[in-house]
Amino acid sequence: MVLSALWGHRNGSSRRLLDSLGFLDREPLDAYRAQEAEHLTAQHLIDFRKDPFVFRKRQTGLLPAEKAHDHDVDRAALVLTLEGQQEYERQFISGGPVNPQTNEPYSIYSSEYRDWAAGQDRTVLTNEQAQTVEHIDYGVRMHAEARKLLANGVAQGVVRCEYRGMACQSRLDWVSPSQGLVGLAVCDSLSWLDTTLRIGGFVHRLAFEHGLIAQITEANLPVHVIAVEKRAPHRCGVWFVSGRLVQKARKENDQAIDRFKHCRDKDHWPTGYETLRVLTPNGL
Repeated sequence: MVLSALWGHRNGSSRRLLDSLGFLDREPLDAYRAQEAEHLTAQHLIDFRKDPFVFRKRQTGLLPAEKAHDHDVDRAALVLTLEGQQEYERQFISGGPVNPQTNEPYSIYSSEYRDWAAGQDRTVLTNEQAQTVEHIDYGVRMHAEARKLLANGVAQGVVRCEYRGMACQSRLDWVSPSQGLVGLAVCDSLSWLDTTLRIGGFVHRLAFEHGLIAQITEANLPVHVIAVEKRAPHRCGVWFVSGRLVQKARKENDQAIDRFKHCRDKDHWPTGYETLRVLTPNGL
């Protein structure tokens, strides 16, 4: 699918904006997160769709925020694969002190290691985690279709705009004038990825980003997913997300945004369990 066919309806100004990626903000992750309270993000919308009541409790600090399993590994893999070695080493560190008596690294459970880790100004990865990140990066770089998608473009650019009456923002994994929008998914196995992408919120996140870009540039970008396993054998695969699925997810996102605004305006965040339910025997 060629982008010229998708972008033919754009005017000259919109085309120049997209071709130059001039609609993107470039900023550190901390600066992006500092504005999350004033902007609706894809993750906010995913959490809201799961459970408005729990979402609101976490938003107001009445419930602890969930931390995804191996979040540091996923984020480090994203940085190394999309932003490169220099940025990876600026944000992450591994290794640790060596026991002079054994000439072996101290255990990560030792006080020496904990003291060393506490003194770092970067996110600390264990040696095992760092090796996993390197395997993920290698898996992507060895995949011909993945290399093609990442040949040119911008990693971690930020898009902000008003969408459906809401101030919205998203930090894009990768966007390219020649290849469109690309998401990098780090997963346990590619075998169930088709289902995971649909029900886990990843496609809806990309659809959210697709909508924001279209709001600014009027472009109907193609969307791809690069997925790589964090476990051996660290297989990598590339998926084209059909336009029908993107539009379906965008419609569902739009409906969720409208529900979100209604909950916010009424300050009513339903649990989904407000009405009487009936418990019946299995099979009946």
